[in-house]
Amino acid sequence: RSYWHTIKKRRWLIVATLLTIVAFVTAWTLRRPRIYEAQAMVIIEPQAPNVLGGVQKIVELGSNVYWGNREYYNTQFSILTGRTLARKVVRRFKLHQDRRLLPKPTPGATEDSLIETVAADLQARISVAPKKESRVVGIVVRTRDPKLAAELANDVTDVYIEQNVEVRVDATEGATKWVALQLDGAKAELDAAETKLFNFKREKNILSVALEDQQNMISQALGEFNHAATETKKARIDLQARRNAVATLVAGDVTDAASTRVFETTSLDGMRATYMEERRQLRGLEERYGPKHNELTAKVARVGAALADLKTEAQSVLKSIDARLRALLETEQKYEAEVARLTHEALKLGEQEKDYKQLTRAAANAEKIYGLLLTRLNESGLQQQDRSNNIRLHEEAREPKTPVEPNLKKSLVTGLALGLMFGLMLAFVVEYMDRSVKSQEDIEATI
Repeated sequence: RSYWHTIKKRRWLIVATLLTIVAFVTAWTLRRPRIYEAQAMVIIEPQAPNVLGGVQKIVELGSNVYWGNREYYNTQFSILTGRTLARKVVRRFKLHQDRRLLPKPTPGATEDSLIETVAADLQARISVAPKKESRVVGIVVRTRDPKLAAELANDVTDVYIEQNVEVRVDATEGATKWVALQLDGAKAELDAAETKLFNFKREKNILSVALEDQQNMISQALGEFNHAATETKKARIDLQARRNAVATLVAGDVTDAASTRVFETTSLDGMRATYMEERRQLRGLEERYGPKHNELTAKVARVGAALADLKTEAQSVLKSIDARLRALLETEQKYEAEVARLTHEALKLGEQEKDYKQLTRAAANAEKIYGLLLTRLNESGLQQQDRSNNIRLHEEAREPKTPVEPNLKKSLVTGLALGLMFGLMLAFVVEYMDRSVKSQEDIEATI
């Protein structure tokens, strides 16, 4: 009740304070310079169009990961409000020569210092206004000149979009130069590796036939000669057994010789059979006749003749067998010598194989590296020509018609609030300091 009494009592003081502050705020607002705001809008996609398909890009624009997108957009906002972009805008559009931004240049100032001065002023005027739940970002510029505000917003937007592509193009160009330099080194290494391999093949006489083919040929020939040597040795052993049988026939009793199947000679087998038959008949005659019987004497003569013919034929067969044995032994020795030579050749090729494989691997690796670098160089060349961008203009800035500052309505509301607050405070202070009695109400309030 006492508060309301104070307010009612000091109402004119409150009204006067309110009107004074509102008038002061209004006058201050109207005297402030008018600030205009222009806004250009761009669309920042998470990733640029993939024009080259499956070609891996040297510099990726944007990101496909959510947290990566947030970092990417924050980075772009920092670039938009950074000094580097402002400096590029000033240099490109020669804003340091624009008297609207630099009405009174410092006498004797260099061009670089003027550019830095205007770039710092422009950087302070730029702000970013991302649109919620979208990829649209507003590039805002504030100046006293509405036309200049729109021009600067569009200039900043143009340079920002071009700079985004230039970052990738410059990085790709640098990578292309590096790849080209590495390609020259890889080409030299490939030539050196191929030359070493060629010289090795020429030195080892493996130009016409590959080393693997030579190894296969030697392995096949070694198997064939081993088989031939074994067969020859077996034939020689068999023939030696026959010779022993024939030698027994020549040296001893015919009846002690081996079976006729061992001889494998038709004439010798027939003569031995004839001799055996004559002897059988002789034993029969000896049982019937005396030793001087004409028929017995004739039979003894025939048995002797048969035996002489048999041994003569056996001697002839024995000579033939000896000649064949010598031929088989010579052939066997030649086969064994060839086996030894092929074995030595195989071992020699085995020693060469290690060096050959090392040289072959070196040449193959050099060729692979050269191919990879050549492919990458071609891809880099294509990427240099790729001007696709993940940032594009959505809407150009237009010349604003009304200023954003000063805001008269906002200032009046603020003035009313401040005037009312200070009026009430002043009323209560005055009432507290005033102890005089001027009316019946003051007496009742005091009592």
